[in-house]
Amino acid sequence: MTRIEGSGSFSHTVTIILMIVPRAELGRLMGVLSTRHPDILYTVEDVRNIREGAKIFHKDTRSRILGFFGL
Repeated sequence: MTRIEGSGSFSHTVTIILMIVPRAELGRLMGVLSTRHPDILYTVEDVRNIREGAKIFHKDTRSRILGFFGL
């Protein structure tokens, strides 16, 4: 997870959060975000690793993602 602080044209401060989330967990994450941050703007992109068989997720992905949002 990467967090970037910045400024926007309609708001003095903005935060951009980049996360790699397993597709199976995407629905749960969207549920959390829509409940806690109903005005959030988001995009979903497909991310793949160039090396065949490379692992990009840690065993505790769910706890890291939900822990970031205080759940």
